[in-house]
Amino acid sequence: MKFTKNFFIKIIILSTLLLPFIGIEYFMSILNFPKSEARRYIRLREMAPSANVVLRFPEEPEGKELKSMINLTTDEDGYILPYGSNEEESIKILFLGGSTTECIRLGATDRFPYLVAKKLTENYREDKLYFKSLNSGNSGNNSMHSNFIFLAKGITKKPDFAIMMHNVNDLSILLQQSPYRSYWNNNPTRSIIKNYSFIDSTIYPLKSLLPYTTENIIKPAYHKLRRFKYRDEFRKSRSIEIDLDPEKIKKDFENSLNTFVTLTRTWGVEPILMTQASRLSDNPEDWISSQVNISVQNLSISGSPIKYEGYKNLYDSFNEIIRKVSNKRGVKLIDLAEEIPKSKEYLYDLVHLNQKGSKLVSE
Repeated sequence: MKFTKNFFIKIIILSTLLLPFIGIEYFMSILNFPKSEARRYIRLREMAPSANVVLRFPEEPEGKELKSMINLTTDEDGYILPYGSNEEESIKILFLGGSTTECIRLGATDRFPYLVAKKLTENYREDKLYFKSLNSGNSGNNSMHSNFIFLAKGITKKPDFAIMMHNVNDLSILLQQSPYRSYWNNNPTRSIIKNYSFIDSTIYPLKSLLPYTTENIIKPAYHKLRRFKYRDEFRKSRSIEIDLDPEKIKKDFENSLNTFVTLTRTWGVEPILMTQASRLSDNPEDWISSQVNISVQNLSISGSPIKYEGYKNLYDSFNEIIRKVSNKRGVKLIDLAEEIPKSKEYLYDLVHLNQKGSKLVSE
């Protein structure tokens, strides 16, 4: 009986404290007082800085040689280790891209950004020239994300070269939108601007109070839950019929590439563009055409479904735009789309390199 009485007293006290604020809120809303909007920030899609984690992956049907467990380490700025050379006076090469640059399914010394720096260092050892790779690749990143990475943290490293490879992620985000907002969309994980959420306001204070628990238990659990929730980031948009404007999409991609060239040159960095290799061919294997057809089933151009052939044409046109910008702006080009055979010998799925493919890229 005593417990019940105390409980009710606490409820009455709490209600007495809250009711005036609820009343004030109500009257202010009626009188159209200004209210606090959600805080926003630019999303920096990068690897977690100073990470040392073991990642587990399912088996790839055409990547039997890939390991199921990979140890991933990054430096204090989120660049994937190792560098290739640790000499202080190294020539720095900043690599910008998505998962095809990240090469997360490969071992640390099998990723082409590392191999490029290592091989160049070996080739110029007599001249006492050393090369350092700064791999900022991150799964899902498109060219606009890479532009922000260059601005936010790439410039501070004073790289000599910046090599960017994008295609499929730009194509994906520019295709699956309704209404069309280009790179400034509201995709839950790939938008440029992110609203400051309740989870954010909870995790950041926890990070200060419980840094080890937050980093090793709370954050991994949250990200696993988030990956499950957004395992198909385009599920919502795929439920909507979208009629595309291919010329607008192509122009936006070209503008983003030109932004990269202008940014890097403005900051005294030499830009290099790469086309993206793939297994999209005129005679694709059944699983490839099926996978593509499922991913674009809601898309059409002038009322006609784009299907595999239309998607391949758009993908090829993006590589052609990379060549066009390279030629027009006088930028060096590495044409991987021409150099890497469209075969499982080099790519374990539609666009991702296996060990042999990564080695070929580095050469």
